[in-house]
Amino acid sequence: MSKNILLSTTRMWNCGDDFIAFGVRNILDQCLGESCNYIAYNRNPDLHFQRTRHNSINIVDAAAGNRKNTIDLSDYLAQTNWVFDNSWHPRNALDSVSAVIFAGTPEWFGPMVRPLTEALNEQEIPVLYLGVGGFEGRKNLTLEKLSPFDQTLLRKAELITVRDEQAGQLLHELKPVLLPCPALFSNRDTSLEKTKRGNKKKIKIALSTQPDKSVQPPSSAGTYQYTLDLFKALIGKFDCEVVCHYVDEIGPLSELGIPVKYSYDARDYFEIYNQYDLLVTTRVHGAGAAASLGVPSFVISHSARSSTVKGFKSELISLSEDSIDDVVGRIEAFNIKQKSDELKTHKEETFKQYERLLRPLVGVV
Repeated sequence: MSKNILLSTTRMWNCGDDFIAFGVRNILDQCLGESCNYIAYNRNPDLHFQRTRHNSINIVDAAAGNRKNTIDLSDYLAQTNWVFDNSWHPRNALDSVSAVIFAGTPEWFGPMVRPLTEALNEQEIPVLYLGVGGFEGRKNLTLEKLSPFDQTLLRKAELITVRDEQAGQLLHELKPVLLPCPALFSNRDTSLEKTKRGNKKKIKIALSTQPDKSVQPPSSAGTYQYTLDLFKALIGKFDCEVVCHYVDEIGPLSELGIPVKYSYDARDYFEIYNQYDLLVTTRVHGAGAAASLGVPSFVISHSARSSTVKGFKSELISLSEDSIDDVVGRIEAFNIKQKSDELKTHKEETFKQYERLLRPLVGVV
């Protein structure tokens, strides 16, 4: 009988979340040694922003001396928002769920997952946190400041692994294990990983970023300008193409005058990234998807999340310390073949670490 695994993720928003989910599934499928049905808890903001941020309206009554009246929209939203999405909803029972996984994303606690954590607090279902990470604005957060629902689940979790030191510090009393984000295992087609990297006379580079006016976490204006300047310098020296993760990026990044690749389907990105020898990006989980193929990356550090890419063996670029010429020189001297081989070895060794932690949970999960 197949197990039903409920996975907190997003669909049709940030494909980086898909890469994390793919990695979790690939790890579990190999470690559990049996077929699983995967159910999504969809954290797509379109499904939750009204509930978490816009669940009331303030109306000023001028005839009553500008008295403010607040109208609670909770009942209305419960009937009209987050109704038809093909994912777990609070109306669904958890009786058939074998285990719940919170993975990768910084939103592994808090309002976006509250409907799920509240329901889980009333159940005895195994919960795992895999590769959870920190996030800007949470530097001084402590375990005690999390909601009671989150604290309860974390304290009884079967396993907690963290992808960065910030999350490790937040959860230190629960003894989490520091391991790379599961996105390192997001590619499922092992034939793609056999592609030789860096053997051509002119290497092919994927360029990927999010504009400063993107609705899907934007870069700061300074980061975006630096990134564009770097991209323009690389276009003059290498065979470059743009890889967009979000539809809004296609227009602005087409202005670079080179081919643009995009898909609404996150699974297509493995064949897309497999065409390149190297990735230069601001996207943390673009680097993860590339790493799962053995494609090395240079990542422009832009936030607390950027430390995640250490688990992908990425080369970090500092906005304050690295000039454009310095970065171009580093890329020109970069041994892609050697780094690609090292990345594949790193992936194998990291999987063994996950396997040692998850194998004892067979029969529990």
